[in-house]
Amino acid sequence: MTKTLIFLLFFLIFPSALIMQNYMGGNWYSLFHSYSLGIVFGIISWVLFCFTLLLACRVRFLEKIFGQDKLLVIHKTTAAFALLTALIHAFFKLQFSTEVSIQLITGAAGGLIIITLSVMSFMTMTRTKFEKFKFIRNLSDSFRKRISYSYMKFLHNGLPLAMCIILVHILISSATKELQLRSILIYATGLPVILLWVYHKFIRSFFAVRGNLVSVKTLSPSLFSVEMSFNKGLTIVPGQFAYFKIADSLLRKEEHPFTIASHPEEKTIELVIKKEGKWTRNLSALKPGVQVQISSIYGKFTFKNDRPMLWVAGGVGITPFLAKIRQMSLDGDDFRQPVVLFWSTTTFSEMPFKREFDDFASRTNSFTFIAINTREVGGKRITSDQITDHLNILKKHAGKNPSLWFCGPNSLKITVLIGAKQARLKSNYIHYENFSI
Repeated sequence: MTKTLIFLLFFLIFPSALIMQNYMGGNWYSLFHSYSLGIVFGIISWVLFCFTLLLACRVRFLEKIFGQDKLLVIHKTTAAFALLTALIHAFFKLQFSTEVSIQLITGAAGGLIIITLSVMSFMTMTRTKFEKFKFIRNLSDSFRKRISYSYMKFLHNGLPLAMCIILVHILISSATKELQLRSILIYATGLPVILLWVYHKFIRSFFAVRGNLVSVKTLSPSLFSVEMSFNKGLTIVPGQFAYFKIADSLLRKEEHPFTIASHPEEKTIELVIKKEGKWTRNLSALKPGVQVQISSIYGKFTFKNDRPMLWVAGGVGITPFLAKIRQMSLDGDDFRQPVVLFWSTTTFSEMPFKREFDDFASRTNSFTFIAINTREVGGKRITSDQITDHLNILKKHAGKNPSLWFCGPNSLKITVLIGAKQARLKSNYIHYENFSI
């Protein structure tokens, strides 16, 4: 909580307050005038948009603090608030003046681009809680059928263009032109972020580690593995992920994040991927020899062996746990505290690594593996009471709070978090990935 407050203070509150003070000066008495309110919400919106773009640039020191998956969740949230405050800004400014000008045109153009991208992204790139409403769910499904995820990712890059237009909109405003310092503050908040995005999109790839595709193997009806070799050693901790780009025309050289399933010290990297969508189906059909590249390693879903652990995986969410078990097996190591793993899949055929977990459990006293197949005869889903019971058992056995680690679909995540709440497990002992949400 403390690091989040410091984060918000430094990147949102402080810049907004500094710019506001410079614009408003000694005129705070007129704050509730439509002109002043337009300025206030315009400044907040600008800082939020800068912050939103910053979060999309995979800044290393921020990732180390929060984790890239959490930053992407914050990115979506700040984008929504940035859009809301921009609309409020427009409302108050139009109350003051409706004269057609270059400033009005640039503001409208930038706003229209952002609104369009926001709505399309909301409909095609994320699964949200609003999809419990049938109308929104049907509308989202309709968008996804007509607009591919890959095309939407490409269009999503229109945000920096919109920000450049809005930067012009702000700089040519009469309020900004009154004092040179105001222009400097606007440049100082926006230009570095735009340049950072340019580096992230166009320059960073020159420093990526390159390699080749070694093999593609079918593991189950819905899962396949991809093995890659690289020309440079990589420092990987079990549970981490990376963005991979594959030089094939059908894959459009897009970057996609995947958790690394292999032992960190193996010469090759193995990914376990679920076939869902055209991109992953094309990937599963590739032949060895295709060039690949990997960006920096990300992720804070790295296991701490200082207390009992309850692991819960749904489907392909098994990959971070598989990497950890493989490390322990090859190193001949054992957990210092008891560990229980639940792996839930639809059928037995979707558990290609069951034997690995069974073998490891048979060699160690500290590891328990529980396989659950929901669609087999007599199959049942993981319940919140099971999560609660195992957390309490682990706590009683070790005399200290266990930690909970989850990776899987959102429906299972809800069940797991209810179980953790019933066991009164504190939030700092709960770890989960957000990419599948």
